[in-house]
Amino acid sequence: MIRAESLRRKAGKLNKAMERVRRQLAEIEAEEARCKARADAEFRQAMARKADAYRERVGDFLRHFECLQSVNREWRRRVLRGDMDFSEQLNHIIHTLFAAWVTLSRGLLKESEFYVRHGVYTDGERGPLRKCLDDATDAYVNWRSPKKSSCPAIRTMKVSDEVAAKLRDAPKE
Repeated sequence: MIRAESLRRKAGKLNKAMERVRRQLAEIEAEEARCKARADAEFRQAMARKADAYRERVGDFLRHFECLQSVNREWRRRVLRGDMDFSEQLNHIIHTLFAAWVTLSRGLLKESEFYVRHGVYTDGERGPLRKCLDDATDAYVNWRSPKKSSCPAIRTMKVSDEVAAKLRDAPKE
């Protein structure tokens, strides 16, 4: 039979061994937590860098849209005033650019969802892109070719060089 004292000694050794195992487990868990925190920080930094690059791409993309809108407005104004003849080729190019812009901006919006999910991009930052997408979609879907105005008052007046010189030299009021 095993004596009580022998059992107490064995229980004491077992308790000490269990305490050592608990300490080692706590150290392992602490190291894992440090590694996870480091990996999370690195991941957040990498995501922030990707989001910054994405913001830059979106900014460039929005500036290109402003340019496209400006070209479209100016072309339409010139055709309307009779300063420029209507060109089917230019009409097709600008219409196609709006179609391409719609397709590309939808892809950028989808990509932005990824960054929103990861907390490095806000839903509010998507507003300008959405607005431009709506404008481009509207321009593409409701496309009408420009026509020269039938109202002479809207058209740019063509004058001879003599009349232009007289108008330039006329006193300003």
